[in-house]
Amino acid sequence: MEAVVSVLGGTGVLLVVLGLFGICGLLIGIARGFSHSYLRGISVCFSAGLAVYGTGWLLSGGFQKVLSVGAVRWVLGVLKLEQPINTLLHMYPQDPVDGITLFGVLIGPVLFLVQFFVYSLITCLVISILSAFLRTSRSRKRLPSRLLGALIGTVQGLLIGALILIPVLGYNQVLLTAADQYEADAQNPDENKVYAFVNRERKSLEAIRDCAPARWLSRFGGSSLFGYLTRAQTDTQTVQLSEELPGLVRAYAAAQVLLDEDPTQYGAAQAEAADRLADTLAGSQALQHTAAGMLNTAAQKYKENGEFLGVSLSAGASAPLYDALWEVLESTNSDRVAQDMRMIADLLDVAVQEGLPGAFASRQELIRIFSDPAATDRLLSAVPEGKRYGVLSGLFSDYGCAGVAAMIAGREDAADLADRIALQVRQALLSGDRDTLQRGLAVELASAGITVCEPVLSGLSETLFLDAATDAEQVLQVLSDLAAILPAN
Repeated sequence: MEAVVSVLGGTGVLLVVLGLFGICGLLIGIARGFSHSYLRGISVCFSAGLAVYGTGWLLSGGFQKVLSVGAVRWVLGVLKLEQPINTLLHMYPQDPVDGITLFGVLIGPVLFLVQFFVYSLITCLVISILSAFLRTSRSRKRLPSRLLGALIGTVQGLLIGALILIPVLGYNQVLLTAADQYEADAQNPDENKVYAFVNRERKSLEAIRDCAPARWLSRFGGSSLFGYLTRAQTDTQTVQLSEELPGLVRAYAAAQVLLDEDPTQYGAAQAEAADRLADTLAGSQALQHTAAGMLNTAAQKYKENGEFLGVSLSAGASAPLYDALWEVLESTNSDRVAQDMRMIADLLDVAVQEGLPGAFASRQELIRIFSDPAATDRLLSAVPEGKRYGVLSGLFSDYGCAGVAAMIAGREDAADLADRIALQVRQALLSGDRDTLQRGLAVELASAGITVCEPVLSGLSETLFLDAATDAEQVLQVLSDLAAILPAN
């Protein structure tokens, strides 16, 4: 491409393309004559209009209706496209129409061109058949007829060339914009094949974008047509590719960092990527619909076989945490997904701050982090309030109790501390007030140099109170049972 553009320039390339279409139209128009060329010109305009309407209908919910037609499914099977499309639809079990909207606006211009050529072929066959039956004289073979046919054919050829160039020029701009955004957001942009191509051909692509014919086409309807072909309207959202493209590229770059690493080995880079992804989702309704569908499917796949999109989760101490997370994400939707992604980003941030080699990778790491009141409090603060998140907040509270219990049980003075805690339990049982135990437990732990956050302190005191641990041996048994909550490596 670079060699051609360097010789002809962007203007020359587009003029050559339009010129070829114009010459072909001229020659065909001479052969057809006026009547046939006139009918063919009307059919081209009709086909273009129908393709524009059909693309808008497909992007606004028509995909589902088309894909339910048996003949369409058969064609997709022959083209080996049925399985990818089924995978796409299965990613959005709650609302497939909303789920495929963002994908649809990316291929809208391609859908337009496919429809335009199909409709043009059909109308061409119809006109040829009608002309064969209605031909009654040789008048259209005379010179005036051929000249008028040449004029109409030339205009028709230029129109077809313009209708093809408009999507091409639109995608050219999309590639340049996406490449600039990807370069700013990706860690290693050169590893992406699309970016590498755009970067290699940037001068040529920019020359074509900035040339006079491209500006003329854009000014006289091309920009509006491409905008319409990349816009979708459903009952719940309006998606415009030009508005969503920067966020889509940012989300792709961030998601790539997350997908390229084993989740049990996430570190600072993944925490930063999750933070960027959460910020991006918060600003895009279309991305929220898309991400919600993907997270729904990811949670289901991980619960079933521990793998999604080629990323596997290794078993270990982190398994219960992931199970709780999948339970939350399995019920996410477009209204919740931004908050859910923010929660994931905050949890990863806490893990990185604690210097974990992976997200809660071993029992020893779990004991270390959950015996730290500040870390436990940050983890609990990262989980939003609400019944839906109870499985996570409850697990963190239980692990906090278990971490503190394991730390107490491992001390040299564990028996003496357990005896003092048992005294507080007896006093609370006599008064019938658990709050008394919580206050007394806080004093005893503080005197031993142990700081506990409020949710964990409440959980410990409640367990000791309900189990009526009134002597040191019972207290140590309760603590041992709590510590056993933490999974083995």
